[in-house]
Amino acid sequence: MNGAPVFGTFVAMTESVDDSVLAACRGFEPAQGEGAVTRLPNALVARYRGDASEAAHDYFSALWTTLRPHVAGRAAVRPRIWGT
Repeated sequence: MNGAPVFGTFVAMTESVDDSVLAACRGFEPAQGEGAVTRLPNALVARYRGDASEAAHDYFSALWTTLRPHVAGRAAVRPRIWGT
């Protein structure tokens, strides 16, 4: 992990991720650290490595906001649990 104390993985299982959604997800950059997005046949996997759990959370939240309408067909309303 190259000395980074924070690592996280985000997985979205879906039939497919079209090119525009993939490009949007790859366009996000964490405020600190590094992020990467990979499209697999039935999933999209994103990774974070860095120094700040807040940066990881913000990065994954941005991805979730973009992917939720595509994957679930629902608006990306912030889950209440994220406020605790």
